[in-house]
Amino acid sequence: MTVDHTPFAPVRIGVIGLGNFGRLHASTLAGLAEAELIALVARREASLDAVAEPFPDVTGWTDLDRAIAESDAEAWVVASSTASHVPVTRKLLEAGKRVLLEKPIAETLSEAESLAPLVEPDSNNLMLGHVVLFNSEFRQLMDEIAQRESIRYIDCVRHRPTTHSTAIRARPEWHFQLVRNDLRRGRATVGLYGVTLRI
Repeated sequence: MTVDHTPFAPVRIGVIGLGNFGRLHASTLAGLAEAELIALVARREASLDAVAEPFPDVTGWTDLDRAIAESDAEAWVVASSTASHVPVTRKLLEAGKRVLLEKPIAETLSEAESLAPLVEPDSNNLMLGHVVLFNSEFRQLMDEIAQRESIRYIDCVRHRPTTHSTAIRARPEWHFQLVRNDLRRGRATVGLYGVTLRI
């Protein structure tokens, strides 16, 4: 097998929404050789000011239409409020951009389904933010499982920094927020009923 060492141009990417997930995406993208973080979009100028130090060379906008027109970003991460996911993603897809849309897709099923006509048949222009199933460590776990007898039970413990746990527990639906993703991973590995979670 021959490895192609042809140089490639990094994908020019923008991030919309500068809350916890948006800042995490921006930091990750800024550290990838395959990506060039070139645009940040927030509703408020104060949010852009707050990330000026870690991303001094990245242009920020509070107007999405201007960001799309002026930034030359090929792809976008949508990590804004859930209520804005569908209209923002629609605007990007209609402009011919590729999108990583953070979860949840929308507040209602009908809103989520309204994006379907804009998605390419192979979905190469829209990926949902349930990416842990594509994470290399998770794929390695799945490869290990495939080489063994059927696993019937997994005992999981969630480890998070205290500050994160405190912020999550302040939300009325905190159990659901934590557990739904863990159950998805558990179902992928052993089936829904073989997972015990301790948070």
